[in-house]
Amino acid sequence: MENQFENTIQKYSSMENVKGILVTDNNGLCLGSKGNIKSNSAAYVSSLINRATEISLDSSKPIISIDTDNTNFLISSENDITVALAKQKMNN
Repeated sequence: MENQFENTIQKYSSMENVKGILVTDNNGLCLGSKGNIKSNSAAYVSSLINRATEISLDSSKPIISIDTDNTNFLISSENDITVALAKQKMNN
């Protein structure tokens, strides 16, 4: 499992405009973080994706998008882990 979240952190942190990444298990335990996402938000991130899964209309896994003035947060579940990305918003 350790390699799985390390690979996930490496994969997403190298993407353009990514300011932070947080990886949690299904119980909200922080498995790793990098950048400007606080590790103490792991339980909240896990809870959000679990609730979104409960209200999903089909069996597909939800992706949560939270937008602020400067940042897009994307939260999704991948295998047995939840990944939250903080991306710098592109200026138009």
